[in-house]
Amino acid sequence: MHSLSLLEFNLALSFITEEYAMSLTFQNSLCTFPTDFRAVEAFCLLTDNAESTYSPKTSNDLWFHNPALCYIHRYLAYNFSGRRDALAIVSKTELFFLWCIYTGRPVNLGYWFALQFEHVIKAKRPLILGSLITQLLFSLHGSNVHISDLHVACQADPLDARCLDSMGLLLGTPSSFRFVPLSVRSTPSERVFRQQNQNDAPAPVQSQPTLTIEQ
Repeated sequence: MHSLSLLEFNLALSFITEEYAMSLTFQNSLCTFPTDFRAVEAFCLLTDNAESTYSPKTSNDLWFHNPALCYIHRYLAYNFSGRRDALAIVSKTELFFLWCIYTGRPVNLGYWFALQFEHVIKAKRPLILGSLITQLLFSLHGSNVHISDLHVACQADPLDARCLDSMGLLLGTPSSFRFVPLSVRSTPSERVFRQQNQNDAPAPVQSQPTLTIEQ
């Protein structure tokens, strides 16, 4: 059995470097909701709508004014919170993370990850964030195998255009795509990187794709 301090836990998961661990930024990183975090005000800030109201059970990310926030939220909902449905719903903790990103507040990721572990154990739910579990195992026991050489189920999902596309956040073609408009999601048939029909000719090799963000 291993017992790790919060600092050691952060280092083992590669959330921080040893140099960053000595900084005041890390020492002052948030391990709880600060007094100036107010969920209703934070949600209004992210949606850019003074009339927005917030409920952790019904409020969703469809009206976030920045597509990147929606992208990050879907990743948090699926990987950190472990939800497989209602991915658009914004929990208070997810809203807090997004608020911290938007306002530039440092967060102690190791603490929040450990707290999520505790919730998973108490609820007897399956473990989430499998790639980080693998990273933790490697850090504690050591291995000569690179994480990218593991079975696909053990690897980290890349945060790339294909991930965005799978969330329904892109439109266009593989060579030129853009974020969907506010409150819109692309359908499976509109996916930029959708699977080609077996009868279709293979697509020609494209140059580096470009991403357009429409105002």
